[in-house]
Amino acid sequence: MRELVAETRLHVTDLVAPLFVREGISEPQPIVSLPGVMQHTLASLEQEVRELKDLGVKAIILFGVPAAKDEIGSGAFDPQGIVQVALRQIKAAMGDDMVLMADLCVDE
Repeated sequence: MRELVAETRLHVTDLVAPLFVREGISEPQPIVSLPGVMQHTLASLEQEVRELKDLGVKAIILFGVPAAKDEIGSGAFDPQGIVQVALRQIKAAMGDDMVLMADLCVDE
């Protein structure tokens, strides 16, 4: 009955998966405050995106953790910044099969 009268339907293709990529680590690291969520390496990030695609997820938002930060957030416009490198790598691997978004966080 609920499906019959539901105003909103949520489907896996409506989801945006939040993913974290960290510069300077050799294997994925758990985020203690987010159980089950990892900070990925570039290699593990690509594998995670492939698994999400296989599950039907069509979009990700990428949060980057650079090795170094400064007061002007220069990593945000560095072509070799961790987010920029990760986005190029995922785009090359996935083409147009995945919508890519990125977060710019300069509050730390």
